[in-house]
Amino acid sequence: MTNSYDSLIIGQGLAGSILAYRLITSGKKVLVIDNHHRDSSSQVAAGIINPITGYRLITNILFSEQRESSLGLYQELEKLFKQNFITNLNQFRLLKSVEQAAFWKKRQSHATYKNYAGNTLESVTPFINEDFGVAEIHKTVRIHTSELLHNIKHWLIEKNSYLDKKVDYQTIKIIPEKV
Repeated sequence: MTNSYDSLIIGQGLAGSILAYRLITSGKKVLVIDNHHRDSSSQVAAGIINPITGYRLITNILFSEQRESSLGLYQELEKLFKQNFITNLNQFRLLKSVEQAAFWKKRQSHATYKNYAGNTLESVTPFINEDFGVAEIHKTVRIHTSELLHNIKHWLIEKNSYLDKKVDYQTIKIIPEKV
């Protein structure tokens, strides 16, 4: 290991991993420090890229562009590691009230939601009483974050850009041009 890096990233979660990947592939020297605690949010995250969220069943106006951009990155990582990290799926969401069912009905007829808002189903299983229906949401994606992070960690190790260590934040000193 060297003592000189362009960037220091503390934490090898999804954000730290992607940032490190982008910096390293653009020619920067990076050190990622992580103690790989098994209950970190990125390790237990569902990895869902969800087009319609919240009680009011809304979408981000930029969702389509953001989805394509992020999928491009994950596909790039799939090629690099020769593994599949992306699963496309349809999501089924229980509608919880008359009000939420009305939101869903509006979404189904709105142009912004045409690629995402599917049918309203009465039931998806005989074991659950879906009084207000079930919303079918298209273009949901699951990223297998645990497997992705495992691969990026080993890639960082090969690049001499990973240190398995718990950071004592009290010992970090930030001075001009240095940490």
